[in-house]
Amino acid sequence: MIAWAFTRQHAVAHSAIQAILVIAYLPVVRRLWRAERNTESFTMWIRLMVAPAFSLLSSRGVLATAYAVRAIVCTGLLLLLMIRADLRHGVLGLRCQREQWALPPSGRWKTAG
Repeated sequence: MIAWAFTRQHAVAHSAIQAILVIAYLPVVRRLWRAERNTESFTMWIRLMVAPAFSLLSSRGVLATAYAVRAIVCTGLLLLLMIRADLRHGVLGLRCQREQWALPPSGRWKTAG
């Protein structure tokens, strides 16, 4: 690792790796933010969140804790975005019907009276 080669400090190298792992989530975050529906597996991402949660219970060092917390936060963010995408698509029973609020073809709202 380049950070290790320059600094010879394991904490700096570990922090650089964690930063790279956070950056690696950005394409998925971007895609889920723009998505009209969720294409990710809840089962897989929940498992990816549970694993570091268990490791957090047995971690005995700052670096191990930093890894687990980073994984939980990043995965939790993705799960929230997946729920958001499902809500936008109406999968969870809360349908967001944009057509319901669209202007009629005439381009004018009907008024009473």
